[in-house]
Amino acid sequence: YGRCLRMLLQRLNKRLREITTNDLRYYLAVYQEERKVSLIYMETLRHYICSFFGWAADEGYIDRDPARRIKRIKVPQSVKKPYTAEEMKP
Repeated sequence: YGRCLRMLLQRLNKRLREITTNDLRYYLAVYQEERKVSLIYMETLRHYICSFFGWAADEGYIDRDPARRIKRIKVPQSVKKPYTAEEMKP
């Protein structure tokens, strides 16, 4: 969690109060493009960022939450095939 946030702040190279929603969207897009990570990982990263900025706004470190408008990343759900009777035999 901390490592992800440090990487974000280093990459954006802005003061916390100056970070905008577009900065966060840009960071997430570049992160996925450079690292080729899965959508599940990107949703986890988005969750970390949104949680941090929500906390920072609640505690008064920033005036408004720039992550509030970052939408969830839709992750395709895979349907698991049930075991056949043959597969269930010991």
